[in-house]
Amino acid sequence: MQLKRVLVSVIASLSLFSATANANVKIFSSSSSQNLCTDIQGQWIGNGTVTARFMGVKIRCDYAGDTYITGAEDFSADIHLHLTSGICPAAEDFIMPGICNGNTGMISLESDEANLSGTLSNDGKQVNFTGTVNIPMGGTTVVGTVERMELHKV
Repeated sequence: MQLKRVLVSVIASLSLFSATANANVKIFSSSSSQNLCTDIQGQWIGNGTVTARFMGVKIRCDYAGDTYITGAEDFSADIHLHLTSGICPAAEDFIMPGICNGNTGMISLESDEANLSGTLSNDGKQVNFTGTVNIPMGGTTVVGTVERMELHKV
């Protein structure tokens, strides 16, 4: 009985060693030397969808636009949007401050106009934001939900 246990242990150890020896092992560290925010400065283009309720009616607005980012981890985004469909304002231009976490690629934009967050792709060339925006409509401000805002670097 003892010999059987020893034999099973040896076979299991050899099997594990064999599997590990042929494995393609990758180790990731949260303190990566790659800073995902290094290359965010420059021109970005994209589109997105905002939904909201106005006077009890659900509205949907689709926008296309571009932004120019100045800076890296603490940056400024000069944003230009134009409506492609819906009954929201035809165009919006504003500047928003932003923060980018170089280790995680998490980007946050917060101002009186919007509260957005997203994560950069592994190559730092794409981001998809979600959050809220304030939409001026009919003499009031409606809070809209950003269903998607996909941007890519030009």
